[in-house]
Amino acid sequence: MASFLVSQNKTYRVEIPSEFLWSPQQSKNGSRNAGYELMAIVKKGDIIFHAYNQKIHAISVALTDSYKFPKPREYTSEWNNDGWRVDCKTHILKTAINYKEYLSKKDSNLFASNGSLKQQYLFELNVDQSKIMLHLIPENIINALIIGTSKNYKVPKLKPIKDSLKHDDGCKTREYESKAFFYDKSLTVIKDDIGYLGECAALEYLRATLDPDCKIIPVSSNLRNIDGNDAAGYDIKIELNDYITYVDVKTSTGTDRSFWMSANEVRFFRSIKNNNNESYEIFRIYGMPKSGEGTAYFEIFKEKDLIHAEYLPTSYKVDIQR
Repeated sequence: MASFLVSQNKTYRVEIPSEFLWSPQQSKNGSRNAGYELMAIVKKGDIIFHAYNQKIHAISVALTDSYKFPKPREYTSEWNNDGWRVDCKTHILKTAINYKEYLSKKDSNLFASNGSLKQQYLFELNVDQSKIMLHLIPENIINALIIGTSKNYKVPKLKPIKDSLKHDDGCKTREYESKAFFYDKSLTVIKDDIGYLGECAALEYLRATLDPDCKIIPVSSNLRNIDGNDAAGYDIKIELNDYITYVDVKTSTGTDRSFWMSANEVRFFRSIKNNNNESYEIFRIYGMPKSGEGTAYFEIFKEKDLIHAEYLPTSYKVDIQR
């Protein structure tokens, strides 16, 4: 496991909320750039410290190896279109850390001769620097990030049964037709991790298939650990311009296409169902074998499916009047 420091003065407000790193593969003039070359070697599980305005504002664990990805629309023409991307699980610190107080200004891999951080996007930390930086972060945050991204199985890849499925309107998933998807799984799945696995699979699918201009924001505690919000009424939020899609993921081992929604999830769906600039989607993953072997199915239920669905009360809150 390697550790990196990323300097995001120009890209922090884009990359932190969407939990990714991005850099061009080369400088605009085609010359070598040490920071861009380091992006190519980032691996899943590596630790990343996010620097902005000379302080550490967040820490991440890489969810993917570095992979080729085009320049996001928000970025300026000063960068080439061909780039590297790393998806992350990020924790934003409540109090930013002035890391320069703890690292030696003589560390030539980080600092210029005048003691300022070099003009570079990504830096690889040596063992001593990594120990110092990790010591500055509360242990519970480190543990939550590492444990939450080190499950002993692979997150399955979702694949469309029909290749004709298109995202005709960017992130507006209400324009989808309900389609079925499948994934193959070869490792044992622990029952308690079914929900986690389904949400991770849905998140990876969205990141791999939606337009690069879509901002995909993990919300649930399965996807954000201690930063997560399980009371939001959805697991993932997708933004494109002024349009927002809320995605809730429902996963089970059974073959019944029905699923459970909490009262809070139903209330949230009904509160936004008639809004022109918002939509609500259910990603339904069902039929997952308990052994993890074989095929499971994935469907998208859009608003019209949910509006006409039958909601059956199966439990009641009882308040005794005194």
